[in-house]
Amino acid sequence: MPEGRRWRLTGRGPPPDFREEDPNRGLENMTKSLANLQLTVPEQRKLPSNLARRPNLGSAGRKVVVFANHFKVECQATHAFHYDVNIVPSAEKRMGGNDDPEKAGAPNRPLPAKLCRALMAELAEQQGWNAQWAFDGKKNLYSPFGPDKYLPKHEHSFEVQLKESSPQRQRNFTVTTKLASQVSISALLQYVLNGGLDIPKDAIQALDVVLRHSASMDPNCTPVGRSLYFWDPSKRQPLGGGAEAWVGYHQSLRPCQFGLVLNVDSAATGFIEPDNLVEFIRKVLGMQPNRIGHLQPREYRKLKKALLGIRVKKEHRHGKHCNKERIRGVTETSADRTMFWNAQEKQDVSVASYFAKAYRKLDYPNLPCIDVGNDKRQILLPAEVCTIIPGQRRKKLDEGQTASMIKMAAQNPASRKQHIEYSVANHARLVNDPCAKAFRMKINPKMLELQARVLPQPRLQYGYPQCMNVGTQGSWNLKDTKFLAGVQIASWAMVNLVGREVVNQEGPTGLKGFMGDLIDMLKKSGLSVVGWPALVTADKQQGIERNMREAHNMASGQFKVPPQLILVLLPTTGAEDYKEVKRISDSVLGVPSQCLVKTKAGIGGYGPPRGRPQYCANLAMKINQKLGGVNCKIVGGPNVGLPIIGQKPFIIFGADVTHPTSFNESEPSVAAVVASMDRYVSHFASRVRVQKHRQEVIADLKGIVKELMIQFYQTTGQKKPERIVFYRDGVSEGQFQEVLNYEYEQIREACGELGDNGADYCPPITFVIVQKRHHTRLFPVDDNKDRSGNVLPGTVIDMGITSSFEFDFFLNSHAGIQGTSRPAHYHVLVDENKLGADAMQLMTYWLCYLYCRCTRSVSYCPPAYYAHLAAFRGKMMVSHSDSESETVSSSHRSAEPRSAMSAIHPNLNGTMFYV
Repeated sequence: MPEGRRWRLTGRGPPPDFREEDPNRGLENMTKSLANLQLTVPEQRKLPSNLARRPNLGSAGRKVVVFANHFKVECQATHAFHYDVNIVPSAEKRMGGNDDPEKAGAPNRPLPAKLCRALMAELAEQQGWNAQWAFDGKKNLYSPFGPDKYLPKHEHSFEVQLKESSPQRQRNFTVTTKLASQVSISALLQYVLNGGLDIPKDAIQALDVVLRHSASMDPNCTPVGRSLYFWDPSKRQPLGGGAEAWVGYHQSLRPCQFGLVLNVDSAATGFIEPDNLVEFIRKVLGMQPNRIGHLQPREYRKLKKALLGIRVKKEHRHGKHCNKERIRGVTETSADRTMFWNAQEKQDVSVASYFAKAYRKLDYPNLPCIDVGNDKRQILLPAEVCTIIPGQRRKKLDEGQTASMIKMAAQNPASRKQHIEYSVANHARLVNDPCAKAFRMKINPKMLELQARVLPQPRLQYGYPQCMNVGTQGSWNLKDTKFLAGVQIASWAMVNLVGREVVNQEGPTGLKGFMGDLIDMLKKSGLSVVGWPALVTADKQQGIERNMREAHNMASGQFKVPPQLILVLLPTTGAEDYKEVKRISDSVLGVPSQCLVKTKAGIGGYGPPRGRPQYCANLAMKINQKLGGVNCKIVGGPNVGLPIIGQKPFIIFGADVTHPTSFNESEPSVAAVVASMDRYVSHFASRVRVQKHRQEVIADLKGIVKELMIQFYQTTGQKKPERIVFYRDGVSEGQFQEVLNYEYEQIREACGELGDNGADYCPPITFVIVQKRHHTRLFPVDDNKDRSGNVLPGTVIDMGITSSFEFDFFLNSHAGIQGTSRPAHYHVLVDENKLGADAMQLMTYWLCYLYCRCTRSVSYCPPAYYAHLAAFRGKMMVSHSDSESETVSSSHRSAEPRSAMSAIHPNLNGTMFYV
């Protein structure tokens, strides 16, 4: 059916997937309150002016007690005074000839926050402010007192001298203050009690600055966003490549049912190792100690990228005038080949020879020089006379450093709880903080103890055995189990990118041994396999695309039909080959691909492969789902699918937008929407679009929803969804209203355009935001924990730390593997289906058992999870479209984002190729 055509009802009976079930719709293991909930369609279906209010508190499940990393805050202040602060070097200093834009206070480059804090501390001491002020390190200062007690109402300037170790380095600055506004703290407290249209963000910001002021003013503290890190040489964790990890803490003030609470969590981020610059260069380039030779062009490029912006201290004058400078460039030649004009000798000399005469002979004249000057004046220094200043953040980590960071930051619940309590008592020092007391704030040092519930887990139905009890630990075993609906593989191919040696290798570690085990697992899982795949061992001279095309053609000839699947054996987990394989399968061939990694598959080794049955079982789950099979379904009671929502035709959407990194200023964002195509929520079709750079709302949502609902109509035997549930991932609280106003209306308009002959088609919509990037953690009390020490799967909280009036809840739906589990935070913005608390929470939790790639309940609901995977796959297509590859046509390199995404093959829109 062409896009945009309205569907037509033909009078047929409902398809098998949506036949009327047995009148007995009772849900086993449900509480009485859940069983009594009724689904009614509301009279009004217009966009509400406010977010959905909480309809009730949930009651399903077993009650337990947990700790949350939130600390009660009492505030008796009624207002605070906000001053705008502007700090610049004094005029006479600027006239002295300092051309450094950082030190000259250039308008396009603000002064460093650490410098601003030091100046404000000096000014406070000079003016006798004591602790009755709070500064955010940029432009905002807050005082509990009105104008003229410490600061005048009108614009006023103060002269401040920054004290430094060298008298010649004393610098003068002008600090200008002006009253900006009077912040109403009482409005925030009133909002907590009674709610309102808008949260008083200015009051939240003011109190947030107050609570972090004392810690951030510590010279050993490095604030990064809402997190604070303290310099402690004994707790540095090397990450490799000149990076190290610091463990600090995150804190933010939040209004909730309990009033104001301070959310404090453990945090970790990467910093640059404070080492001699030569040692840093060695680590970045992966060189052995004392074996640093002349650099190759590739190494120069890598080094320049790593060094730019780093602040260093010069040490060639033996402690005298050890100025701190910022690296603004790296020479492309070594110190013994980099020449400059020496005015005293009136000739060009090399940097190495100059330092040998003026200071000492260089140990590494073969290394490049760094430029610490500015646009008007170049100042070159050898790397070995510079030392990196501690406390500089490493903003981007490579794959190895990221893996090390994740492993290091994975604190078990007991250790994380201890670290948070230590940070509150010793670093934040909030209990006796004089700044907090000045603003009449009191912080309870004990974590909140909350009432939670553990929801009942679902039963899963496979082909054999027909019903499985998954237990309470959030994981189960598929041994001797068949999928609910296994596919028939009538044609498939395989591309071996490792080499011919694994083909000829005998035994279980050879390619034939692995394929025998994989085919055996596929058959045991209920798939029908026609035979061995058509095998192509890659010719490295031809490239991956030609080899995959050859495998496609070989399978078509061997099995007389085009392949349904292409297996690709990769030598490593490297991203480049993986991206190329997915580009070819998703864009050029339109055939799902499944990548295998040599080491994980146990191919090419010398000993018996370990973990191969589990690896093959995991591959079987992915392959069956990619090719249209069904691994399992939920059995909530006699002939019942999902709780409450599963009685009539319904569709569940998942949506996500992935953005380029903060360093990329031009690449478009990628939006993905997936939608369920059956009542068991096992198969999801997808659409992927590109849109403007860092645009959060999904621009073409109406067109996407229409396409997916038409596909649903065709797939289910011409049945329209009577209910819509929309899980939206990746939206911050500040964007709720914007996303709801636009995207809800787009869904509603899409439904309106699909009505028949002017008839109104207006199914009720439940619109839910899924948040993962938050800092709430739950800690078990007594024995209510899983094997990793985390709270049990199914632990839900909808009181205490949630909104006092909005419809939200925290759900820990998964079992912990390492570290402390993070619950997902769900915000129900619209609930026209009137699911209520119990049905919404239970449906969301049970969905987490249907993720097709593993036998575990996952951390957030699969519709949003699948949308994230589809968006990430689309991002790989965008990244490739900007390259110079000859396999992409010129039309795909257009500046328009949409043309870049036209490379995704339409054959894959109805498949789960992204899993």
